[in-house]
Amino acid sequence: TGYLYLWFKDGKNPKFAIYLASGVGTLLHTIMVLGGLFLFYQPFFGENTALAFQAIFAIFLTNGLPEMVMALVFVPPIVQLYNRRKR
Repeated sequence: TGYLYLWFKDGKNPKFAIYLASGVGTLLHTIMVLGGLFLFYQPFFGENTALAFQAIFAIFLTNGLPEMVMALVFVPPIVQLYNRRKR
């Protein structure tokens, strides 16, 4: 996501780069953590793989998406303050 930010920050709207990087980064992290949970603990699920996938998807909907929204609310002001103090 750092490269995504660097790629978009010099465009017409540099704030878009902050929003994009924070949203994509948070969503990507959530998908990797829950995907790893599904892959590494699959032997413990036994034959209930579909049920485990549904449970992990429910966790994604109830935790991952609100986490992304919170990142979109909190990260851009923090980055803007950091960039102002850095100058």
